[in-house]
Amino acid sequence: HYTNADGLFGIIKDNAFHLTQRNFMNDAFEQAYSKRVLRKVLNSVYGKERARIEYTAVEDIFLKDNEDYVLSVSSEKDSIHQWNYYGKKDGYAIGISYGDLFNCVKKRYNSFAIGYVLYKESLQEEIIKMLISLMEEPDKTYESDGTRSHWLDAGLSIKSYTGLFKQINHLCENEFRFIVHDENVAKEFKPRNGIITPYKPLIFEQRIPIKSIIIGPRVEYKIAKNGIQQLFQKHGIENVKVEPSKIKIR
Repeated sequence: HYTNADGLFGIIKDNAFHLTQRNFMNDAFEQAYSKRVLRKVLNSVYGKERARIEYTAVEDIFLKDNEDYVLSVSSEKDSIHQWNYYGKKDGYAIGISYGDLFNCVKKRYNSFAIGYVLYKESLQEEIIKMLISLMEEPDKTYESDGTRSHWLDAGLSIKSYTGLFKQINHLCENEFRFIVHDENVAKEFKPRNGIITPYKPLIFEQRIPIKSIIIGPRVEYKIAKNGIQQLFQKHGIENVKVEPSKIKIR
């Protein structure tokens, strides 16, 4: 998980990762992009007139901007693209296992989705087409046994999958996401990049199980490592490998 010094400090202090409300993510266009893909597929399947009606129904129920909260991680632990974003002498990469994150999300949240971000638009369109076809199937058992309808299941899947859609120019990020929808966990707020940002905490019961810290190439390594180690000692965090990025940036 890439972050800056303030983010790293907050994670250690709170013993938690912060899941950011999706419409406050770094990529300001991503929600508009995923909705554009959805509209494009609906138009191709239904034609513009019915597509507008179908999109409104799906958006009103499943695509409300303020319901999804996201934790973004990357399979690239020392990425020049990420360091360029956190390039203001301020970048850190927190190493943590998938299993530890998944178990914490599962314990804390009732409704969530996980997966690698999908960057290829043709694949995104095929997924939406498959889910739309599911919405069209007759619900023969719905009235008799009270099971959820195909339309509801497909709509929830559209909600989850569109949370994993990004443009192809973000492919280098190799991003994996944890997305929570749980209304039972109260949102909190913090200042971030000059904006008051809503988030939900992912709090660990034990000390947060950080495996490693990579200090970004523009950070003064020795003094940064000293500060991190003292912070870890204060909070009882042990056996964390702290090392410099192997990338050199002028």
